[in-house]
Amino acid sequence: MYRNDIDRFASELSRSSVQAARSRIRVAIALLSGTVRNPVDISQLREQIDVVRDRNFDGISFFYWESLMGYLAPESPYRRAEFLQEVFADRAR
Repeated sequence: MYRNDIDRFASELSRSSVQAARSRIRVAIALLSGTVRNPVDISQLREQIDVVRDRNFDGISFFYWESLMGYLAPESPYRRAEFLQEVFADRAR
């Protein structure tokens, strides 16, 4: 779900096609962690993770590794790793 605006992001999760899929299969939401020219700040990722969790989706994935954990992001890779440990500390199965 590659949306920067949080209201539009939440609206997309509520679409009938998404809900129809959820009634048949487990659905995880992919979050865009950024591109070379436009990395996504971890505050936006945290907000999106919260929205996905509030709606009880089955999981979360991130697209692109380079912008999630590399030096393309506004924060250091160390800070990004800390962030992921924080938000997924009690969620791993």
